Amino acid sequence: VGAAEYLKVISAAEVMSFRFRAVGTRSNAGQSDLFRLARRVFQREDGVEAVRRTLRSHATWYGSAVLLRLRLTAMHDWYFWPLLRYVLYEYEERLAGEHQHRPKLRWREITRRDLDETVEHILPQKADDPYWKERFDAEAYSRVINDLGNLCLTNNSSSDRNKSFPNKK
Repeated sequence: VGAAEYLKVISAAEVMSFRFRAVGTRSNAGQSDLFRLARRVFQREDGVEAVRRTLRSHATWYGSAVLLRLRLTAMHDWYFWPLLRYVLYEYEERLAGEHQHRPKLRWREITRRDLDETVEHILPQKADDPYWKERFDAEAYSRVINDLGNLCLTNNSSSDRNKSFPNKK
């Protein structure tokens, strides 16, 4: 089995793990199936494709797209969502890949630092600058302040904290 096949298995495991965590599935869901499969792979009765198929099946069964969509659309405060930094990092990686460069922040760096040091509110938590006051009334502000679209990874959140958007970018 080559590296490409193992990468596909790791990718399928990552999707399954994300879906389990995002929808709140028990961490041991489907475990007996995976144990049986591990034995079959060890005894060379099954291969990499069976592993991928099982991981995809578990991701779909225990973390269905419908349930995932329901959970994510019900989210009101993304800032404290346990998977926020993971999602933002994966998004950064995808964007970086399109432009053939690496994300500016490494995953290890993101996980070692506090949330408020690595995630920036584009519309600040304290929008004192006239730039923001002209654009957001209280209702709009409370609706978008902790929305996923208002959050991004940053190297140094404290230096940009309350600046206007033109100064932040």
